[in-house]
Amino acid sequence: MKINRVTITGPDDNTNIEDLLKLSGKYPFVEWGILFSTGREGSQRYPSSSWIDEITKSGMLLSAHFCGWYPRQVLENANYDLIKNLKGFNRVQLNYNFKHSKGWDLGRLLSTELPINVILQNNKSNAPIIENADIPSNIYILYDASGGRGTEITSIEPPVKNLYTGYAGGLNPDNIDKICQMVSNHSDSSEVWIDLESGARTNNEFDLIKVEQILEVASRYI
Repeated sequence: MKINRVTITGPDDNTNIEDLLKLSGKYPFVEWGILFSTGREGSQRYPSSSWIDEITKSGMLLSAHFCGWYPRQVLENANYDLIKNLKGFNRVQLNYNFKHSKGWDLGRLLSTELPINVILQNNKSNAPIIENADIPSNIYILYDASGGRGTEITSIEPPVKNLYTGYAGGLNPDNIDKICQMVSNHSDSSEVWIDLESGARTNNEFDLIKVEQILEVASRYI
Protein backbone atom coordinates (compact mmCIF):
# COMPACT_ATOMS: atom_id res chain seq x y z
CA MET A 1 0.00 0.00 0.00
CA LYS A 2 1.04 3.59 -0.56
CA ILE A 3 0.70 6.20 2.22
CA ASN A 4 -0.37 9.54 0.77
CA ARG A 5 -1.58 11.41 3.86
CA VAL A 6 -0.74 11.70 7.56
CA THR A 7 -3.47 13.00 9.85
CA ILE A 8 -2.29 14.44 13.15
CA THR A 9 -5.19 15.13 15.46
CA GLY A 10 -5.47 17.36 18.51
CA PRO A 11 -4.04 20.85 18.00
CA ASP A 12 -5.90 23.27 20.25
CA ASP A 13 -5.94 26.86 21.49
CA ASN A 14 -2.41 26.44 22.86
CA THR A 15 -1.09 25.57 19.39
CA ASN A 16 0.31 28.37 17.26
CA ILE A 17 -1.40 28.24 13.87
CA GLU A 18 1.65 29.82 12.22
CA ASP A 19 3.71 26.83 13.40
CA LEU A 20 1.21 24.48 11.76
CA LEU A 21 1.40 26.50 8.55
CA LYS A 22 5.18 26.13 8.48
CA LEU A 23 4.91 22.37 8.95
CA SER A 24 2.24 22.14 6.24
CA GLY A 25 4.57 23.99 3.88
CA LYS A 26 7.40 21.59 4.62
CA TYR A 27 5.22 18.47 4.67
CA PRO A 28 2.28 19.14 2.31
CA PHE A 29 0.84 15.68 2.93
CA VAL A 30 -0.06 16.48 6.56
CA GLU A 31 -3.70 16.95 7.53
CA TRP A 32 -4.61 18.50 10.88
CA GLY A 33 -7.47 16.73 12.64
CA ILE A 34 -9.59 19.22 14.59
CA LEU A 35 -11.72 17.80 17.41
CA PHE A 36 -15.28 19.11 17.85
CA SER A 37 -17.09 18.67 21.19
CA THR A 38 -19.79 20.85 22.74
CA GLY A 39 -18.84 19.88 26.30
CA ARG A 40 -15.06 20.18 25.99
CA GLU A 41 -14.66 23.11 23.60
CA GLY A 42 -11.72 25.30 24.58
CA SER A 43 -9.95 22.59 26.61
CA GLN A 44 -6.91 20.47 25.77
CA ARG A 45 -7.35 18.74 22.39
CA TYR A 46 -10.68 20.52 21.81
CA PRO A 47 -10.15 24.02 20.42
CA SER A 48 -12.52 26.93 20.82
CA SER A 49 -14.78 28.04 17.96
CA SER A 50 -12.72 31.21 17.52
CA TRP A 51 -9.50 29.17 17.08
CA ILE A 52 -11.28 26.89 14.61
CA ASP A 53 -12.53 29.90 12.66
CA GLU A 54 -8.97 31.15 12.41
CA ILE A 55 -7.40 27.89 11.23
CA THR A 56 -10.08 27.32 8.60
CA LYS A 57 -8.92 30.51 6.87
CA SER A 58 -5.39 29.11 6.50
CA GLY A 59 -5.86 26.88 3.45
CA MET A 60 -4.22 23.91 5.18
CA LEU A 61 -5.54 20.37 4.86
CA LEU A 62 -8.03 19.96 7.71
CA SER A 63 -10.42 17.25 8.87
CA ALA A 64 -13.19 17.80 11.41
CA HIS A 65 -13.44 15.04 14.01
CA PHE A 66 -16.94 15.02 15.48
CA CYS A 67 -17.23 13.74 19.08
CA GLY A 68 -20.14 13.35 21.51
CA TRP A 69 -23.15 15.45 20.55
CA TYR A 70 -21.99 16.08 16.98
CA PRO A 71 -22.02 12.52 15.57
CA ARG A 72 -25.22 11.76 17.47
CA GLN A 73 -26.88 14.69 15.75
CA VAL A 74 -25.69 13.45 12.37
CA LEU A 75 -26.48 9.76 12.75
CA GLU A 76 -29.53 9.85 15.02
CA ASN A 77 -31.20 13.13 14.07
CA ALA A 78 -30.05 13.42 10.43
CA ASN A 79 -28.69 16.90 11.16
CA TYR A 80 -26.55 16.99 8.05
CA ASP A 81 -26.31 20.78 8.18
CA LEU A 82 -23.49 20.27 10.70
CA ILE A 83 -21.49 18.79 7.82
CA LYS A 84 -22.85 21.00 5.05
CA ASN A 85 -22.01 24.17 6.98
CA LEU A 86 -18.38 23.21 7.62
CA LYS A 87 -16.06 25.65 5.88
CA GLY A 88 -12.37 25.03 5.27
CA PHE A 89 -12.47 21.28 5.98
CA ASN A 90 -11.67 18.54 3.47
CA ARG A 91 -13.53 15.78 5.30
CA VAL A 92 -15.30 14.96 8.55
CA GLN A 93 -14.84 11.96 10.84
CA LEU A 94 -17.74 10.67 12.93
CA ASN A 95 -16.45 9.21 16.20
CA TYR A 96 -19.43 7.01 16.95
CA ASN A 97 -20.01 3.56 18.42
CA PHE A 98 -22.85 1.82 16.56
CA LYS A 99 -22.99 -1.19 18.88
CA HIS A 100 -23.56 0.83 22.04
CA SER A 101 -25.82 3.51 20.53
CA LYS A 102 -29.47 3.58 19.56
CA GLY A 103 -31.60 5.35 17.01
CA TRP A 104 -28.94 5.77 14.32
CA ASP A 105 -29.76 5.59 10.62
CA LEU A 106 -26.61 4.87 8.65
CA GLY A 107 -28.50 4.14 5.45
CA ARG A 108 -29.91 7.64 5.30
CA LEU A 109 -26.47 9.15 5.75
CA LEU A 110 -24.99 6.92 3.05
CA SER A 111 -27.68 7.93 0.56
CA THR A 112 -27.36 11.67 1.23
CA GLU A 113 -25.23 13.84 -1.04
CA LEU A 114 -22.76 15.76 1.12
CA PRO A 115 -20.19 18.39 0.11
CA ILE A 116 -17.21 16.67 1.77
CA ASN A 117 -16.13 13.11 2.43
CA VAL A 118 -17.18 11.36 5.64
CA ILE A 119 -14.95 9.02 7.65
CA LEU A 120 -16.41 6.14 9.67
CA GLN A 121 -14.39 4.27 12.30
CA ASN A 122 -13.96 0.57 11.73
CA ASN A 123 -13.36 -1.19 15.06
CA LYS A 124 -14.74 -4.25 16.86
CA SER A 125 -18.04 -2.51 17.65
CA ASN A 126 -18.56 -0.94 14.24
CA ALA A 127 -17.17 -3.60 11.90
CA PRO A 128 -20.36 -5.73 11.63
CA ILE A 129 -22.36 -2.65 10.64
CA ILE A 130 -19.84 -1.31 8.14
CA GLU A 131 -19.10 -4.67 6.54
CA ASN A 132 -22.81 -5.30 5.89
CA ALA A 133 -23.59 -1.85 4.53
CA ASP A 134 -23.57 -0.75 0.90
CA ILE A 135 -21.04 2.05 1.31
CA PRO A 136 -20.47 4.57 -1.51
CA SER A 137 -17.01 5.78 -2.48
CA ASN A 138 -17.48 9.18 -0.80
CA ILE A 139 -17.30 7.40 2.58
CA TYR A 140 -13.84 6.67 3.96
CA ILE A 141 -12.94 4.09 6.61
CA LEU A 142 -10.51 4.41 9.52
CA TYR A 143 -9.20 1.26 11.14
CA ASP A 144 -8.65 1.95 14.84
CA ALA A 145 -8.69 -1.32 16.74
CA SER A 146 -7.46 0.49 19.85
CA GLY A 147 -10.66 2.54 20.04
CA GLY A 148 -8.68 5.71 20.64
CA ARG A 149 -6.70 4.23 23.56
CA GLY A 150 -3.40 4.45 21.70
CA THR A 151 -2.81 0.69 21.57
CA GLU A 152 -0.17 0.02 18.93
CA ILE A 153 -1.14 -1.50 15.59
CA THR A 154 0.03 -5.11 15.34
CA SER A 155 -1.31 -6.03 11.90
CA ILE A 156 -2.50 -4.26 8.77
CA GLU A 157 -5.81 -5.30 7.28
CA PRO A 158 -6.62 -4.61 3.61
CA PRO A 159 -8.86 -1.63 2.78
CA VAL A 160 -12.56 -2.14 3.49
CA LYS A 161 -14.64 -2.67 0.31
CA ASN A 162 -11.88 -0.97 -1.73
CA LEU A 163 -12.69 2.33 -0.02
CA TYR A 164 -10.06 4.92 0.87
CA THR A 165 -8.83 3.62 4.22
CA GLY A 166 -6.81 4.97 7.13
CA TYR A 167 -4.89 3.24 9.91
CA ALA A 168 -4.63 4.45 13.52
CA GLY A 169 -3.43 2.97 16.78
CA GLY A 170 -0.52 3.99 18.94
CA LEU A 171 1.63 5.75 16.33
CA ASN A 172 4.39 7.88 17.85
CA PRO A 173 7.98 8.99 17.10
CA ASP A 174 9.39 5.69 18.37
CA ASN A 175 7.37 3.36 16.15
CA ILE A 176 6.36 5.50 13.16
CA ASP A 177 9.07 4.01 10.95
CA LYS A 178 8.09 0.43 11.81
CA ILE A 179 4.38 1.03 11.22
CA CYS A 180 4.96 2.90 7.97
CA GLN A 181 6.99 -0.09 6.82
CA MET A 182 4.16 -2.45 7.79
CA VAL A 183 1.68 -0.43 5.77
CA SER A 184 3.99 0.01 2.79
CA ASN A 185 4.88 -3.68 2.69
CA HIS A 186 1.24 -4.78 2.45
CA SER A 187 0.52 -6.52 -0.85
CA ASP A 188 -2.53 -4.35 -1.61
CA SER A 189 -1.74 -1.50 -4.03
CA SER A 190 -4.25 1.03 -2.63
CA GLU A 191 -3.41 4.53 -1.45
CA VAL A 192 -4.10 4.92 2.28
CA TRP A 193 -3.53 7.33 5.13
CA ILE A 194 -2.28 7.01 8.71
CA ASP A 195 -3.72 8.84 11.72
CA LEU A 196 -2.50 9.59 15.23
CA GLU A 197 -3.39 11.69 18.23
CA SER A 198 -1.88 10.74 21.59
CA GLY A 199 1.54 10.01 20.07
CA ALA A 200 1.93 13.69 19.19
CA ARG A 201 1.47 14.87 22.79
CA THR A 202 3.69 15.31 25.85
CA ASN A 203 1.94 15.63 29.23
CA ASN A 204 -1.28 15.98 27.21
CA GLU A 205 0.08 19.05 25.39
CA PHE A 206 0.31 19.09 21.58
CA ASP A 207 4.06 18.69 20.98
CA LEU A 208 5.33 20.24 17.77
CA ILE A 209 8.74 18.60 18.20
CA LYS A 210 7.15 15.15 18.20
CA VAL A 211 4.92 16.18 15.32
CA GLU A 212 7.89 17.10 13.14
CA GLN A 213 9.76 13.94 14.11
CA ILE A 214 6.77 11.89 12.97
CA LEU A 215 6.33 13.82 9.73
CA GLU A 216 10.01 13.63 8.85
CA VAL A 217 9.99 9.83 9.11
CA ALA A 218 6.64 9.48 7.35
CA SER A 219 7.86 11.64 4.46
CA ARG A 220 10.17 8.78 3.39
CA TYR A 221 7.11 6.66 2.63
CA ILE A 222 4.89 9.21 0.91
